[in-house]
Amino acid sequence: WGVVEGAGGKWDTSPISYYNFGAAAAEVEIDVLTGEMTTNRVDICYDCGISLNPAVDIGQVEGGFVMGMGYFVREEVLTDPVTGAPHSLGTWEYKPPCALDIPLVFNVELLKDSPFPKGILRSKASGEPPML
Repeated sequence: WGVVEGAGGKWDTSPISYYNFGAAAAEVEIDVLTGEMTTNRVDICYDCGISLNPAVDIGQVEGGFVMGMGYFVREEVLTDPVTGAPHSLGTWEYKPPCALDIPLVFNVELLKDSPFPKGILRSKASGEPPML
């Protein structure tokens, strides 16, 4: 909100909507007898426009990925088939990833030369979008 339009000093008060892009590949081993899973390697390329702080953005991408991985492989979201109301509402059902769930090799690269003209200093968000 509040992006200056040109030299006239007019403010655009509409929300900025845009898409975040990224690609990820993971190498995972699953023991078919026990169900134990090990994430051997993850490679991610993420578009955050022109990064304001690459170290922070890479950390946000790593955190978003691990959070999404935990949601996908650890949590079982149960809902009522008729009403759609959630059954798993409490903290007993929440199983966040732990240190042993982190990929053994974790490579994150920010997409180069990808300015976003509408963003603050031509950047994009890097917090929760990598989770998706």
